[in-house]
Amino acid sequence: MATRTTNTAKVMTKGRTKAAANTGVAVLEDGGVIATLDILKTELAALKAVTESSYKTEGSVSGVNIQSETKIEELIKLSASVRARALAYQEELIFLGITSAPVFKIGNYTAESIITDIKLRLAVVEHKERKEELEALVKEGEKFLTEKDQFLLYQAKLAKIITRK
Repeated sequence: MATRTTNTAKVMTKGRTKAAANTGVAVLEDGGVIATLDILKTELAALKAVTESSYKTEGSVSGVNIQSETKIEELIKLSASVRARALAYQEELIFLGITSAPVFKIGNYTAESIITDIKLRLAVVEHKERKEELEALVKEGEKFLTEKDQFLLYQAKLAKIITRK
């Protein structure tokens, strides 16, 4: 069985998958339920890496708690504010003829660390919906597992445990 990643959903026709719509899901060619579930679980694992990343900032920055903010527009406004303030700071150093000054910070955090956290939070917010969709698809897909499929999955889990020794 071959797999390839595409931005196209598939429709089953005579045991083969064909392009149907734009979704960003991996495509199965001659695949089955187990292979489909494996692809969904792989994508979920990739999303998990983003959602479990660590923030550099804590608490609020300019009145916004980056780690819990769910409104994308608030994160964009904060990013714009931080970047504009950091740029203005640099311009003022030049204007005032200052050659050596402390790094620009808001509270205890540099503009770079704040922007990094904003980007992370945007990814987490965007991935949350995708993660929920994939989890629902896995749950739905598991209903299609035959007894034979379930036994094959059991054997694969057993093999992993046995080879761990």
